Amino acid sequence: MREKLLNKGIAWQLQMAVPIGRFQKDFMIDIEEFYATAMFIAATRRNYSLKEIPIVGAHCFGYFSKVLPNYAIMPNWNGCQAGVTAIGIQSDGGVKGCLSLPKEFVQGNVTKKSLSAIWNAQEFCSFTRDFNSDSLNGDCIDCKYGIKCKGGCLAASYSLTGLKFSDPYCLNIIEKRIKEKET
Repeated sequence: MREKLLNKGIAWQLQMAVPIGRFQKDFMIDIEEFYATAMFIAATRRNYSLKEIPIVGAHCFGYFSKVLPNYAIMPNWNGCQAGVTAIGIQSDGGVKGCLSLPKEFVQGNVTKKSLSAIWNAQEFCSFTRDFNSDSLNGDCIDCKYGIKCKGGCLAASYSLTGLKFSDPYCLNIIEKRIKEKET
């Protein structure tokens, strides 16, 4: 793909698919493939200019690695923006903070209520809007970046662990586990 996109003026965003809807978990890349993809993004950015190939990782790639630079869309990751600065509207009018979140996160429907009313409702995306350190789960509880990153990608966390704010595809956690295996 890289060779096909080189010098074509096409922006290339890589994003991990998470198991929601009909996308089954066994189709998903594993943690090693995820880390290799992050290394691929970093190597491409190091070896090619953005003019040659403007490649970025989506919100799920890049934050708080000790080894790899952040080449995600958001240069300063401040956690999941579902319902904070982002909103998703499904084809049936269902509204949720992010289209990558599963159906359990639909919190209104624009065919029944205005988008403004849904967005401004106190309960809309209260899980991200009212996030605090007590919201963290799993490895994120003791992580020094937990408050800032808010447990990573909410869609990945929930679809893979059943918990909010506990993204197992975190570069910082992956590197920590690699280091533990080496010692």
